Amino acid sequence: MAMRNRGRSYVTIFFERPLNKFILNNQKAISFLLVILSFLLGCFQQKTPQKTYAELIQGDWAEAPTSDKFQMRFLTCAHFGDSLFSGFWQEGYYIPYAIENRELILYSDSINEADRDVIHILKLNNDTLSLATAKHEKDWPDTITMYREHRKNNITPVEISFFSCCLWPCQYMRLDSSGYLSFFGDYFKKWDVGARGKISRSAYNELIEMTRRLQIDSLKPYYYLATTDQTTCGIAIRCSDGKTIYTSAYGRGPDPIELTMLFHKLGWLFQVANLKKDSSITYQGFESDSTMRKLREISYPKF
Repeated sequence: MAMRNRGRSYVTIFFERPLNKFILNNQKAISFLLVILSFLLGCFQQKTPQKTYAELIQGDWAEAPTSDKFQMRFLTCAHFGDSLFSGFWQEGYYIPYAIENRELILYSDSINEADRDVIHILKLNNDTLSLATAKHEKDWPDTITMYREHRKNNITPVEISFFSCCLWPCQYMRLDSSGYLSFFGDYFKKWDVGARGKISRSAYNELIEMTRRLQIDSLKPYYYLATTDQTTCGIAIRCSDGKTIYTSAYGRGPDPIELTMLFHKLGWLFQVANLKKDSSITYQGFESDSTMRKLREISYPKF
């Protein structure tokens, strides 16, 4: 081969190859195809539109956990829905909010320009939310940094039973997979029976996603804060595989922050369920329910 190619340039050899001859004879067509290919690649590689602050902020956020049990009681956590905000404490209500430029605006109970708090957004991305208050009140830190809560399990709840008592409205509640809510509580003291309602599909999906943020493998049956006048909450999650997860807490702090947020969500769920009086739902009915009985036994252990 070396002898046969002696005295011939590599350029000559290149042009004699069939593929290279084809390229040289069809330069215009190939150039056109390359332009089309570049255009198509550009379309596929276009960056997805960036989310707005109003879209990014939706979800559950919490400060990083600490080993200090006392400080755990005061960790900031927040929930942002489509238009309602709740936080920074376990007993916080749901109130309207809005995003304007780089400011988070919290309204006390209605969209009222004269009654609102303005909080500066220092940083907001998929995982981090940093806020600074505008007025720097004494009971607010200068800045708060929270991190988005992510999924930790893949359970599929088919029924959720919940109760709370003490500082929150004392209540019994059961939610099925269709979003129907059975409720009995002292929030409706004027009623001598319970109530039934239904939450929206988006509210139901949001709640199920919150159950999937629990670290199921490490959940304890009972969390206890050694102080008085605290709220007791308990939840039983019956899953599609037939298993039921039980956990409860007295006070805030020892329980994981994602459990605190779930308790809070369930504690005020009746506000969005459009409840109607239902004589078939009674206190005795909840008390005699086997799931609720076991949940109460776990929530009030004998020390």
